[in-house]
Amino acid sequence: MAAAVSRPIALALACAACTSINADERTFAGTDWRVSAINARPTPPGPDFHMEFGARDWRGGFGCNGMTGEYRLHGDELAIGRSEGERFFVGRIMATERDCSARPDGHFEGEALAILQRPMRMHWSSGRRLKLSNAAGSIELKLQR
Repeated sequence: MAAAVSRPIALALACAACTSINADERTFAGTDWRVSAINARPTPPGPDFHMEFGARDWRGGFGCNGMTGEYRLHGDELAIGRSEGERFFVGRIMATERDCSARPDGHFEGEALAILQRPMRMHWSSGRRLKLSNAAGSIELKLQR
């Protein structure tokens, strides 16, 4: 019985050290992520910093406005955008238009939007932690569910 218990623990420890996880739409479908940092700066606590993935749709918040779109995965790249017929346009994101300039965390939203406008490379530090990055910066995520 000890061997039966130690095998799952060993597997969990081995997976925790993984730096690369093969992702596809099934990996993200139905997941909810907390945005823990943008450009290496921790985000404030609370529900305003999140990314949620459906089967192909995406919703996010980076402090003030809500955003929505679709997502596509190709290898280790994640792209947020919108489909029109057969074509997928990276960076086409719908967002509410509240004035966030008076909020102390308002700068996060602009930085996140700049990152989301381009395909992002996925860097997994574990099955629960993911960093999205490109030339515009990085978004760090922690899996909530």
